[in-house]
Amino acid sequence: MSRRLGTCGWMLLLTFGIGMRPQASAQSLGGNVRIDKPVKGFKVAEPHPAPNETRTKTLLEGGQALSLGHSMTLLSDGVTLRTFSVTNTPQIVVKCQECFYNSTNHEVNSAGPIHMQTADGKFQMQGTGFLWQQTNSSLIISNNVHTLIQNASLGQPTNVMTATPDPDNGPVSIESAQFSYDGSGRGVWRGHVRAVGTNVVSGTNLVFTSEVLTAIIPSEEKRQVRSLLAQSNVVVDYRGLHATGAQLTYSPDTGLIHITNKARWKAGKRDGSDDGLAMDRTYGSGDELVLDRSNRVFYVNGHAFISFPEQTMEEGGFLSYSNAAVVKSTNSLNRSIEIMSGNYEIHTNWAGFRDGVRLDERLGTAIRGKMTSRTMVVL
Repeated sequence: MSRRLGTCGWMLLLTFGIGMRPQASAQSLGGNVRIDKPVKGFKVAEPHPAPNETRTKTLLEGGQALSLGHSMTLLSDGVTLRTFSVTNTPQIVVKCQECFYNSTNHEVNSAGPIHMQTADGKFQMQGTGFLWQQTNSSLIISNNVHTLIQNASLGQPTNVMTATPDPDNGPVSIESAQFSYDGSGRGVWRGHVRAVGTNVVSGTNLVFTSEVLTAIIPSEEKRQVRSLLAQSNVVVDYRGLHATGAQLTYSPDTGLIHITNKARWKAGKRDGSDDGLAMDRTYGSGDELVLDRSNRVFYVNGHAFISFPEQTMEEGGFLSYSNAAVVKSTNSLNRSIEIMSGNYEIHTNWAGFRDGVRLDERLGTAIRGKMTSRTMVVL
């Protein structure tokens, strides 16, 4: 067993009680007592604040304990930290092989591996190096964080149009450099964050990366992840669609993914931008892009734009009834359609455009036809 364990330089918040008061027993250690030999069966319980001080909030156990003096104890041989609600309901379980316990400032820390999960096992996390502080109800995992969220913790979207379970609602895995959690239920992943969503039939179907990811993670009151917020350099790949933006939000209750702040998308060789979505070999942009994974719909809202090549048209073009002169060209890649509107939505086999629709048919940089309308449907 290694005797050299460094402390982690981060602090993260976890739901543990405030004002930890070790309850010594025949097998527990505390204070400044120093012993020369390890003691087996270390256990220290911490109560809830008044008026629930008779109920256990946290329970720290170790198979072996060695007092190092100055209120410091080295725990080893399988260390387990458990938290409980005021009704004695198990909440979170933290396990490591060895760690330091400071009975004065009520800290537990280790440079070694850690495994954390909710009591039902549907939210799990592991990493290297951690610091837990009783006084601030805080926990930090400082390196190589791997998280697994089972589909039951993500919830079933309420906007699904069928009673059949959504196959896209599979487990989500998250990798990051660090993780922190506060007593309010907010968890934050930082540094090279990569989240992968799975389809229970076909496997990976959603991947997004960012620098920061924030979530309200399962608690006693609500045992589901209530939201996901990705920020800074957001990149999303979903079923052939590639999208970028400054921010992404995901609501498990609705199954909707929102990409905002200069949202842009492209599919295959097509690009697009706006608040929205795209088609094969098309690109677009807008203020907001919304992916409805449950119903297979793509929305773009605000300053919506889409462009796609006009490769399958007759020589007369999409606007064959226009007054523009027909120009024959052997280079069909120079011909394109651009549509601007307030918003649009793309389904599997049709697309709808609304609010000040304008369509331009281009040959190279020249506009050879225009059309405007309040709404437009493309089949």
